[in-house]
Amino acid sequence: MASFSAILPSSILSVSPKPVSGISELIKLKYSSIKSEAESYLETGQKFIDRGCNIHVDYFLNSKEVDSYNVYHGNANISNHSFRSSSKQWDSCYIEIEYQPNVTSDIGFLGYGSYKVRQTITAVSAPSIPTNIYYPVSINSYNAVSISWSSVSGATSYVLERALNGSSSFIQVYSGNGTSYSDRLVSTITKVQYRVKAVNSSGDSEYKTGNLANVYYTKPNVAPTTPSSISVPSTVYGGKAFTVSWGKSTDSDGNLSGYKLEQSYNSGSTWTQVYQGSATSTSITIPFGATTRVLYRVKDYDSDGAESGYKVSSTSDVIFFIHSIKKNNIISVGGNFQ
Repeated sequence: MASFSAILPSSILSVSPKPVSGISELIKLKYSSIKSEAESYLETGQKFIDRGCNIHVDYFLNSKEVDSYNVYHGNANISNHSFRSSSKQWDSCYIEIEYQPNVTSDIGFLGYGSYKVRQTITAVSAPSIPTNIYYPVSINSYNAVSISWSSVSGATSYVLERALNGSSSFIQVYSGNGTSYSDRLVSTITKVQYRVKAVNSSGDSEYKTGNLANVYYTKPNVAPTTPSSISVPSTVYGGKAFTVSWGKSTDSDGNLSGYKLEQSYNSGSTWTQVYQGSATSTSITIPFGATTRVLYRVKDYDSDGAESGYKVSSTSDVIFFIHSIKKNNIISVGGNFQ
């Protein structure tokens, strides 16, 4: 009798989950209808009489077979099947689906058929250990601490753990597919250590453990607020004192020290400091003939040297005039003219 055989071009559509070496688990196999594919090989006048369908699985480790068995024999019209994978260690898995019909024609039985679909699957391996884990060796717990680690090929997620105050007991603080995490520590912590591992369906890597970091708590100094206002007469007189005043600033740290007032005769191109102190006003006198316009700005500072932004005034006109006073036959001349 003749033998009819072919390796069908279609591959197995899906295997899920991907088998893991050394773990027996339920595997779902989905494939095209092998019978309908095999029928395309029939010649005119030929037909199939089903003898069924076989699914066979072979497992190999370092190219040597370590396990082999049939997982199905039955109806050739089905297109999916579930089976349990081998619990032995392996690195590749060979799945073969074989349709076995009798081939007949109008003149009778012609022979046996064997039509196969084959697929090789590589075992999922546990990921390797992350190469690095990064975080500061000295941490201010007032701020969040950033921890990051190197990515690992084949990892689907990572688990980050921490131990506090020199303890050897680690607790999980993050699980996900990212490679960084922002952690918050309370002010009573003095030491912290982090470790991370990579994870996939085959298992977990070893931990990559970082250095023991010192933790302290210091609230950073904050600069005072910018003075809320500045007040300068719109017109001032040369040689005559006038007052520049400004709004009081606030400082969340409570260490506001004072204010610095600056003056510009050239619309802000250059500035000269004319006052520094804790008051919120000062008396200014512009010398005779110094300028016709003047501009002021003020800022504050604290005991740590932090300074606010400037509050800038509007431009004021400066007017000069001449006056004379005769007293006891002596004439006194004053500057102020424009």
